Amino acid sequence: MESEVFQHTVAGRDAPAGAVRTAAEPLYWEEPAQDTVPEPVPAEPAQPVTQEMPTELPRDISQDMSPEVPQTVSPDFQALPAQPAPMRQRRDPRNAQVRFLHAAGAGPLRLTLGSRLLTPRLLPGNLTGCFEVAPGFRALTVCDGENPLNLLYYGAVPFSPGERCTLAVVPSAAGLDLVRVDDGARHARFTDRACLRAVNLIYDSPALDVALTDGRVIFTDLRFKETTSFRRARAGEYDLYIGQTPFPLPGLWGDVETAADLSGAAERPLPGCAAEPLASLTLPARAGRNQTLYLLGDWRETPHARVRLVEDF
Repeated sequence: MESEVFQHTVAGRDAPAGAVRTAAEPLYWEEPAQDTVPEPVPAEPAQPVTQEMPTELPRDISQDMSPEVPQTVSPDFQALPAQPAPMRQRRDPRNAQVRFLHAAGAGPLRLTLGSRLLTPRLLPGNLTGCFEVAPGFRALTVCDGENPLNLLYYGAVPFSPGERCTLAVVPSAAGLDLVRVDDGARHARFTDRACLRAVNLIYDSPALDVALTDGRVIFTDLRFKETTSFRRARAGEYDLYIGQTPFPLPGLWGDVETAADLSGAAERPLPGCAAEPLASLTLPARAGRNQTLYLLGDWRETPHARVRLVEDF
């Protein structure tokens, strides 16, 4: 018998059943021929997909449109104009406008009006922003900014409809007190002149003068908690001195001159005032603005003064 049917294992695998080995040829395995080849099963015919295509493509379609968020773009789409910024809410003319000035010379203050916290830490010499307050009596609480449990002032403060004022917190024999400064005047509005006034908030100070460097007195005999009337001046820069009033001086009620018009003013001393002024400053007077000089300090500690220039709102 020239051919034999083997079942043998080569390289770790079984020989296929029915493999034929020929004697004249070397030993190898032949796969038996396949008698029948299975015919492929015909696939079901695909159903035709019908989809209506748009007759006109949109003119504005974003290329990076996310497929997860469907968006509908109209063919007649037009870019909308940019939205204007929201308008600031108009102030109620019946309310009062108030701001606070720290002229007590102590540490920071914590101010509360009713249940409304105005500022948690107002430093000496600083001014708060403007707050709207409904007319009537409102409870004002002033505490130590470092220790809010330390109550320094408490009282009912009246506010009138449409009022504009600055409330200065100043020292007093009983602790703290308030000085109301009216800011409702509009003397310099729509004019080419500036209006200037002064407020003495130096505790326990004698009468003071505000004068130019040539010795002309603008405000004289200014006492503690006193507010002067407005004086008109041409727009420009003025060199001012704050000094003690040893005796009454006649005031010049005309318009004061600018610093550029004064020749050799710095060389002439102040008439009737102390040799060393309490404070000096350069005032930039602005046309059409009301400006207030706040004199701050404590005469018991030092005779020198600090000056805060504030424009009325």
